[in-house]
Amino acid sequence: MGYSVVSLADVGDGCPDIAVGGVIPCPHCGSGFPRNLLVEIKNWQLKPSQRRLTPKEKLWHQDWKGQVSIAETTGEILGLISGKRQ
Repeated sequence: MGYSVVSLADVGDGCPDIAVGGVIPCPHCGSGFPRNLLVEIKNWQLKPSQRRLTPKEKLWHQDWKGQVSIAETTGEILGLISGKRQ
């Protein structure tokens, strides 16, 4: 689909699971430009209580000054990179 994806799972300490890079529309103006998205992936097949952020993930998300998203499905990730969900 023209995007770069790298797993960040080995970083640990609450860091999101993947980074996605490519021409991604701005969620505010819709203009496409090179961006990176950080995405924490949660398994939609698990019970909601099992999809919560871990304590380390919560801290990481709270302390991070940039963009970070949570997605449970491929469709949600596609929505993020299409600019339809942020």
